[in-house]
Amino acid sequence: MKLKGKHLAYLRSASHHLKPYIVIGKTGLSDSSVNSIINTLAHHELIKIKVLYGDKDDIINILVNKIKCVIVGSIGKILIIYKESPDEEKRKIKFPFWFKKSNNIQ
Repeated sequence: MKLKGKHLAYLRSASHHLKPYIVIGKTGLSDSSVNSIINTLAHHELIKIKVLYGDKDDIINILVNKIKCVIVGSIGKILIIYKESPDEEKRKIKFPFWFKKSNNIQ
């Protein structure tokens, strides 16, 4: 899934008040961490993850490949990730009406 710059900016602003839902510690990105991220994304769509240990770039690659999510931003030890809910009725993030839905958003 690809998002345009204005969509990413909107999501970054929407995530500003959020606290990290997931903290990745000494054990790194385990299968239980990935499952927890999947469940949290299914419920919230937009989450923050705090990476205390490990290489953040490796974690980003794993998340994008396994979960098929979009990295909205990466600031310091915090990752902001987004995955649109497949069910339109359950979507929590609604882009403003003036944002044209592009072919890049799935």
